[in-house]
Parts: sequence; C-alpha cells; structure tokens
Amino acid sequence: MRSAANSFLVAVQFMTRLPVSRGVRYSPDALAKSAVFFPAIGLLVGAGGSALYWLLSPHASRDVIVVLILVYLVTVTGGLHEDALGDAADGLGGGWEKERILAIMRDSHIGSFGTIAIALGLLARFVFLTNLAPGKFIGFFVAAQVLGRWTTLPLAFFLPSARANEAGQGKLIAHRITALSLGAGTILALAIVAVALKAEALWAALVAVMIAAVSGLYYWRRIDGITGDCLGATNQITEIAIMTAIHGRKQSALSEFSRTEKRGLYKAIYKRRDVRGHFLPDPVSQRLLRKLLDSAHHAGSVGFMQPWSFIVIRNPDIKRQVKDLFEQANATAAAVFEGKKSELYSKLKLEGILEAPITLCVTCDPSRNGPHVLGRNTIRETDVYSTCCAVQNLWLAARGEGIGVGWVSIFEPAQLKRFLQIPEHVIPVAYLCLGYVREFLPRPELEITGWLPRIPLEDLIFFERWGEKNGK
Repeated sequence: MRSAANSFLVAVQFMTRLPVSRGVRYSPDALAKSAVFFPAIGLLVGAGGSALYWLLSPHASRDVIVVLILVYLVTVTGGLHEDALGDAADGLGGGWEKERILAIMRDSHIGSFGTIAIALGLLARFVFLTNLAPGKFIGFFVAAQVLGRWTTLPLAFFLPSARANEAGQGKLIAHRITALSLGAGTILALAIVAVALKAEALWAALVAVMIAAVSGLYYWRRIDGITGDCLGATNQITEIAIMTAIHGRKQSALSEFSRTEKRGLYKAIYKRRDVRGHFLPDPVSQRLLRKLLDSAHHAGSVGFMQPWSFIVIRNPDIKRQVKDLFEQANATAAAVFEGKKSELYSKLKLEGILEAPITLCVTCDPSRNGPHVLGRNTIRETDVYSTCCAVQNLWLAARGEGIGVGWVSIFEPAQLKRFLQIPEHVIPVAYLCLGYVREFLPRPELEITGWLPRIPLEDLIFFERWGEKNGK
C-alpha cells in the first residue's frame, strides 16, 4: 500500500505542478511504476477543471469559462503536454533523419511547426469545449483528460526509447511498463470513463486506442521508438480527437436528418399551399389518413395537454350541409369589402368542401387534463395555439405525401358546433379539406391573384425591443 501511494505521488509530481510531500522516494524505475496512476492524474486534473465549470457557469459565458479552464490546464500541468506537442511537431515536421529529428526535439527553442501545433491545439480545445452540450461537458472533459494520459501506457509498453545513448524522460518509461501496469491502468481508465460517459464510454475509448496505435506506428517508422515529447504529443492529440469525435457524434445525434431529408423538409415548408379549387376525386387511403393524423398528433402542445381531436367527414350529405353553412357566412363576409377588393373577392374560390374526398374538423378541448395545465395559467389561449401546431404538422406532412389541404375559416363557429354535435366547451379550430390535387400553385393563390403581397422578412424582425431594427 505504501509503495502504491508513493507511485501515485510520483505520478502527481511528474504530470502536474501540484505540491507533493517531500517524503516521496525515488528510484530508477519509480516513473515507470507510477505510470499505472496516469489515468488517475487525468481524473484529478479533470476534476479541477470540472469544478471551475460548475462554479463559474451561473456567472459567466461558456467561452469565458473555457478560456479560464485552458489557463488552469496549462498552469496545473506546467504546460507539460503543450511543450511536448510543440517539440514533437518541430522535430517531426522539421527533420527528416532520426538524428536530426531527435536533435530538434531536444532544442529548447520553439520553431514554426511547434508554434502552429500549440496554437491549433489550444484553438481546437477551445472550439470543442465551447460547443459541448451543457449536460455532457463535465463527463467529456474528464474522459478526455483520463484517456489522453492513458495513452502513455500502451505506447511505453510496446515501444522502446528512441534515444538509445541519451538520457531523457521517455527513456525512464519506454519498454519499462509491465503487463500488470498496462492492464491495471487500462481497467482504471475504462472504469473512470464508464462512469463519466456511460453509453458513450466505449466510443471514446476506441478513439483513444486508435490514436495511440496510429501515433505509435508513426513514431516507430520515423524514429524507431518514442521520446517523452512523443508521449506528451499523443496525450494532446488524443484529448483533441476525443472532443472532435464526441462533437461529431453530438452533431450527428442532433442533426439526424441527411442533407436530402433536410431539403425535403424545407421544400414542404416553402411549397405548402392552401388548396381550394384543384381537388381530384381520387380516394385517400385509410392508412395514409392515419399517417397524417398521427403527424398532427405529434405536434408540440402546452404542458403536453394534447388538446386536439379530429372529426373525419367523408359523407357527401354532411359535407353539403357544411357547405351551406359556409355559403351563409360567406355572404356576410363578402359585404365588408368594397370596390376592387369586393370584385376580386367574388371571383375567389375559398373552399373545396364538396370536391375534396375528405374534410376534417380539428377541435380543441380546453378542459383536457383538468383545469390546471403546466404553462397555461397565464396565457389560456395556448391550448388553441397548440391545436394550430397540430394543423401545421398535418399540413406539411400532407404536402410531402402529395395531398392538398385547404383551411376553410368562413363559418359561424356556433352553427358548425351544433351541426357537428361538438360539445359546448370544445372549440372548432380548423375545418380542412384534404385530397389529391391537379396541381400545387407555384406561389400562394392570394399572392398570385393580387389580394396581398408577401411582406419582406426584414420588415418583421426586431431586435431586443419592438421596433428596434439595428440588430448585429
């Protein structure tokens, strides 16, 4: 137990600038023995950065926090891994023969390759840490620290020192890692990462294994082994690679749609039309109708109250009587317009009740799920707004299926409720005509006929307060 504690303290002293007891005992193989605890040092360093994130998140923006965490990492490690990355980049980038590469790595001056590598490394970590999902930041951050330091174990187990006749930190550890240390350190790293990442732990571990294998093969081919700079460089590359891979998986998870699917979604939005006079008599199958209703049923709703219901109407007699209700209300509506508007109104076809094979009355039940619905106490109308979301879902899904939809809004609601025997407290929100159509117009019909133009988007966007147009 005392030997293990000593090895842990050796690892702390080697990989950090944290103060360590003066009672630490050193021996020629002390560093190699301490390597089994390198993943634990990653946990220790990661815990400090996580504490910073947790303490500062309520008070500062993510980018400011990440900058402070990067400063913390460089400070707590003394820039050990950044320095190694810079030296390795200078040597491997500026030298061709083994002796020249090793000589450049040992040079205390930093070159252009090293400067670029350190700058890009810090920038990459800033970008990926800034964009990590808030709920996953600590887990990914800790995993990257742990697995980055773990890579030293397999590299030093399989590869010899590249400096056969020279001293160096790498020589103290290369080919001196025992199988027991490699196995125990790997189990320790996997255990920590499993707790930190849960289901995504395997993915992060595979990335670390791949980076260790690829970089090890590269070092072997270039310089016949490893140096301390190689170990530090792989540490940094692994940390960045894990963040890159996790970021890619996060984006993939958040953007589950392919480019083609995205285009299809936006196409449905921009080519959705309010259809009135182009319906065909072709029947709409029950399977497709259910599919459209299910898309409506998956709309967002306040407090998840799902206030909608759907009355499907195919009966020609019922549709004729609904058409009569429309005609009565339309005569009253037409009287409010004068001049050219009145003339144009008389020429517009404003419904397809008889032509469409299906009509659908979408209703809203304000009493569903009781008198108190989460999010609805102050804005009672959100139940109706939610029902409108269901209508829009159905409309877009129908457009994707080649089904036209027309919203008939010219009714006296009380008359429609009585005729369709809708309960008094239930609100008829939309009466829709559904069916296959001869064509979908290239632009909205009311825009084509000159009833109204489309308002420029810029006229509708304000910043910070109503009327403020000077957004950045």
